[in-house]
Amino acid sequence: DSIWALGRLFGLHIWAGVAAAAMGVSILFWLPFVQSASRRLARLTKATEEIAEGRFDVRTNITGRDEINRLGGAVDSMAGRLDTMVKGQKRFLGD
Repeated sequence: DSIWALGRLFGLHIWAGVAAAAMGVSILFWLPFVQSASRRLARLTKATEEIAEGRFDVRTNITGRDEINRLGGAVDSMAGRLDTMVKGQKRFLGD
């Protein structure tokens, strides 16, 4: 009659419920981590877009020890060096 009737016949509906519960718990557990990573990646994207437009005073202010945080630090360092180089170049041309 239906796929659920076949599942009940072989006792699979219990396992389907267990699998659904495990997926639900997994999603609830990982959702905060994924949202945090997405927010940090959005800040990195915004900062790099602004740097590409020539605003070298932009900083991501992302700190920590994981890969995204290290990338944020590298972007901040690069922006600082570019800002110093451009200011030095303007000062040189002005002199």
